[in-house]
Amino acid sequence: MKTQIKNFFTMELVADENKNPMMTFLTGDVIMTFPLINALELAVCNAFLRSLDTGLDVKFESYRQYGELIHSVGLILERREGGGVLPPLGD
Repeated sequence: MKTQIKNFFTMELVADENKNPMMTFLTGDVIMTFPLINALELAVCNAFLRSLDTGLDVKFESYRQYGELIHSVGLILERREGGGVLPPLGD
């Protein structure tokens, strides 16, 4: 099932208030957060990333690799959906 995106703004790998990794996904209408601490949470986030239909190979190998994947997905959405303000990778 494909997820329809309107008014894409940004997505990135960040730390929550307890310094645990999570992905944030923002559009003009929606703010979603995906905790990324255990295998189930990663599987849920992977399913969401796959539903965006970017053609990328979605898998978790390390947090560094996953952050790069999230950034790449965001760049594709930015180009495809318009808008977006992704920060440079590493910021």
